[in-house]
Amino acid sequence: MSAAFLHDFLALLSSIDHKTLESEPGVKNGDLFQALVEIGPYLEHGKTNAEFLRVAVDLYENNRLWFETMRLAEWQAELESDEPEHLVRAFRAASAGRKIVDARRLARRHARETGDLILIHQLAELYDNARLPNRARLLYRFLKRRWPHSRWHSCRYIVSTAATRSLAHADYLVQRELVAGHDDHELEQAYFRAAFSAGHYDEAHRRLAYYLTQHDDEDAEVLLGYVLANARGLNEASDHFYELASRRKQQLGAMIGTVHMAMRKRDLPLVLARWHEISIVHPTFAGADIEKARCAYDMGDVEGALRICRDHLRVSGNDLGMSEFYAWLLTMNGSYEEALPAISTILATSGPNWQAVDMHIICSSQLGTLDDDWAKISAIIPKSDSSEAISRFYHVIRILIAVGRRDLAIKTLLGPDVPIEQMSWAAPYLKNSLHQPPVLSMSDMQMKMMERRWSVTADKTRSDYSDCLDAMSDDAVDALLGHRSGNLPKVHVINKFEQPRGGSELHALDLADQIGRYTNVSLWAPEMPHPEFTARKKVSHIDPTTGTFPRGGVLVFVGIYFEIAQWISHVKPDRIIFLYNTFEAPSLFARIEEAWQRTGVRPELLYCSDIMGHETGLRGRFEPSPTDLDMFSPVTTPRPANRPFTLGRHSRDVPEKHGREDWKIYRQVADLGGESVILGGSCMTGAFPQINGMKLLKARSTGIPDFLHGLDAYFYRTSTWIEPWGRVVIEAMACGLPVLADSVGGYAQAIKHEVNGLLFDSTEEAVRLVRRLAQEPELCLRLGHEARKSVCDLLSSSELKRMIAFYLLDSSFITTQSAAN
Repeated sequence: MSAAFLHDFLALLSSIDHKTLESEPGVKNGDLFQALVEIGPYLEHGKTNAEFLRVAVDLYENNRLWFETMRLAEWQAELESDEPEHLVRAFRAASAGRKIVDARRLARRHARETGDLILIHQLAELYDNARLPNRARLLYRFLKRRWPHSRWHSCRYIVSTAATRSLAHADYLVQRELVAGHDDHELEQAYFRAAFSAGHYDEAHRRLAYYLTQHDDEDAEVLLGYVLANARGLNEASDHFYELASRRKQQLGAMIGTVHMAMRKRDLPLVLARWHEISIVHPTFAGADIEKARCAYDMGDVEGALRICRDHLRVSGNDLGMSEFYAWLLTMNGSYEEALPAISTILATSGPNWQAVDMHIICSSQLGTLDDDWAKISAIIPKSDSSEAISRFYHVIRILIAVGRRDLAIKTLLGPDVPIEQMSWAAPYLKNSLHQPPVLSMSDMQMKMMERRWSVTADKTRSDYSDCLDAMSDDAVDALLGHRSGNLPKVHVINKFEQPRGGSELHALDLADQIGRYTNVSLWAPEMPHPEFTARKKVSHIDPTTGTFPRGGVLVFVGIYFEIAQWISHVKPDRIIFLYNTFEAPSLFARIEEAWQRTGVRPELLYCSDIMGHETGLRGRFEPSPTDLDMFSPVTTPRPANRPFTLGRHSRDVPEKHGREDWKIYRQVADLGGESVILGGSCMTGAFPQINGMKLLKARSTGIPDFLHGLDAYFYRTSTWIEPWGRVVIEAMACGLPVLADSVGGYAQAIKHEVNGLLFDSTEEAVRLVRRLAQEPELCLRLGHEARKSVCDLLSSSELKRMIAFYLLDSSFITTQSAAN
């Protein structure tokens, strides 16, 4: 697009100094997308110019700048009120940009002015896609009444009722349809889909099995496979999909089902093989290559994954899905310079999107250009008010904080068109940031609404059990734990149990083992868990239709990243405890609300570190992740005299776990004649220069104690990720190693600088401190000894007893403690 065209386009604007805009970089260079972003704030000057609006709305729509498109189309509707298509266009733009409130307003206006309900229908589907099922259900009910002959809306109302209220309510609606004489194919499908939507998988299996005896329906047969996965297990589901694929001549849905079952089993070689077969049998299915590349990446073959992406894009350069994954892969592999052009390609194809924003921030921050690029990045943050988009917005804020730009995070929170009043989780972020007020776009009313929402959530939590435990003596704790099992509450530990070696899963199992020494403990998964957990650990799948769910007692959620609304009301728990161990504040606030609404029980919160509690501002108790102090203990054999000073660390093999300038620390070690061994560092091969004695190795999950025993000091820093706790650091301290760690991370609360470890804020400081460790063996010994001692104190037997006692308190202890006080 030429600069001349942009000049002519600007000439259509009235009452504006064009020289102001012509000096903007995008306008000057003829970069249409960037120019349109720069022009956006000035569009109102042309709102009464019909010729300008006709040109502008096409330009902005073609470049997928949805917020601006919506405004322009609305202005067209004001000028040409007899053309309802303008409102339809504005609604489409609001829908594409997930501006739910605006879409609702436009749909209602269009229906009022034309009498046509088509946009109301599309609004209901938008609610479904935005995970607002209650609103969708109400609209389906409205539409089925206005369009009584529409079987689609009647059946969709049944399915949405099952998802948002209960299967019994949905079955009542089915009975009403039968009484009205509507016993048709659509109703039969709604009948089994209602059970699936309600999460009642055994019942869904019965209904589907009967339906398939009467109908030859490929889609229903595929759905049956996913029902079996959650009702009977992955092996039976896998057999079903393989049989279906053979019988249906390798139907795509059945073949994808076999892959999904292999993915849930974490059988990566089989996953890769099956996606390869799909790419051959169904060459037009672009998703196969994306998933092949993703699987290759998960298996550690980064070059293979990149090769698959490049080969695919060479043939199908306009494939947005592959372009997005390719840019993500480059970003995750630390190829930031190469990733930026790929991100620009995505924006030119799709317009503003969340993944492009995340990647752009990561790349720019690592390349040191974030300030220069910020105007462009902030302009492509999607403007949206859906719950899904608010969650994505939260992760943008978290990335900015992780890269050390809290100032930009606060500025973004306070930006125009941000529905801050809907973000109760943002109150702690802003509480201490408004003393130096920036130019606020947020009104006092918005601030009060946000704070009120936070207060409402805070009132739905409780901390009296924690307070009671704090007031108990060690003797009282021993007396509690000395009760016979039958007198202590039953504890239900709940986790997704998807990955056999996942950190959250291991934490849940360890917690269950510890509590199980004193009372009955059961393990539960909201969906069918990995077969290893059902076979060896007796993890049960929650299914209310078969009566398989926890009953009463104490519900302990290890993680808050799974749905609970469909089943928690059946449990009637005495207590609900959420362990907040990953940065997912919007999900935590949603889980608290759901737990209270469906059980009437105020949840209690546990935090894996103090920073997690500070993030939410909600009262809760610190509980560190358990560490095996026998497995992770100091080496008992003498240090080899001829071994050079050895610095090491371990983590997942992804760039976000490494600092961009960590090589400077490793080079300092090399300059002093030492070595650096980095497990999980192969991803940084292209980002770090060649350094003698620096070993960038692939990550591994076995032999970690032996690896730590071969080190003289442990180093840890991340880049675009903040460790909620940092179990690896605590394990190193337990092994008696002096730890040199970035001061940002949950683990930092366990480290006292110069006492049991060393903390730093900058690369220069880290270089100076590692020099001291290499040159002062006595410092290493002293810090290592104190590190072991502090971890043993943190995870001592008395502290472990208190941790267990917290789960075993009941209301009688609260009453007794209150009376004693």
